[in-house]
Amino acid sequence: MGQSCPRRYVMDLFYIQFLFPLELQAVIDRLIICDIDLRFRSDISELNDYFNLFKSEVVGLTKTWSDEYIRGLAYPLSSMGEPGPFQNLNSGVVLMDLSKIRAMGLEPLFSSEYTAQMRTYFNNYPTNTDQDFYFLLRNKHPEKVFVLPCVFNYMVIILLLTK
Repeated sequence: MGQSCPRRYVMDLFYIQFLFPLELQAVIDRLIICDIDLRFRSDISELNDYFNLFKSEVVGLTKTWSDEYIRGLAYPLSSMGEPGPFQNLNSGVVLMDLSKIRAMGLEPLFSSEYTAQMRTYFNNYPTNTDQDFYFLLRNKHPEKVFVLPCVFNYMVIILLLTK
């Protein structure tokens, strides 16, 4: 990354989604948030069907396939972040059931104050990106996060393509 290039994952754009449960109120019930640079390898309309599989879950994301989260950023002295049930999440595709979030009174879970509480709870685990928030949410409240199939997070490793 060049000197003039800002750290993109700390930009406000990546945190706007946490305002949706409070700001969209009863206008929108369900929200599908996708990175703008995605290439779908399946029918995007299938994403909407996953809301029907939510039981107590209020958000849905895929696991991340980047080893950056496994090397060095995993929670010390635990299996958090390692492949398997505690694997980090990717926010390239996020399903948010706003009506369920409101009905369950879970809006406070999407506040910066709650993120700070979770960082303390997990011994100052780094929250450098929006997906770090979802990762901590899943580790503290696994019943609130639905893990989408990996078909919605096919990762092209650009670094390998440039060598």
